[in-house]
Amino acid sequence: MQNRNIVRCAIIAPALVVMGCASPGIEFQEQRPILRLQSVTAISTTIGSSEDQIYLQFSDGTRYPDEDYIIMSGETWLPEGVVRDTTIAGSVSLFESDSLSSDDLIGTYEYNRTQAGTYTQTMTGDGSQYELIWVVNLE
Repeated sequence: MQNRNIVRCAIIAPALVVMGCASPGIEFQEQRPILRLQSVTAISTTIGSSEDQIYLQFSDGTRYPDEDYIIMSGETWLPEGVVRDTTIAGSVSLFESDSLSSDDLIGTYEYNRTQAGTYTQTMTGDGSQYELIWVVNLE
């Protein structure tokens, strides 16, 4: 009697494709690049001030934090929960709150399918200098 082996399943990287097997197909989701703000350092605050009241404004209209964060020159802010899925293009702007006039734009970071890694950005609006560190992980 002849031994016949029939292959009914095939594996194709990076996903498993099941054809004609008794078990249901397995689907894998593609990893997405997730952007997290690790830190904001005030190298120098805006002109005429030893401290700034800062916040982040996202392109979808959300703001973080709800109340301004007070930071002095040389200090580092470690925000929690600033996370974005970069498969959707967008931007985040750093503002200095100004009670006497419109808020001052310090800088903007635009993202769209960012590669995994750590990114440092310097923003220099209104005579200030801020360093933002972003981390992108595939999840």
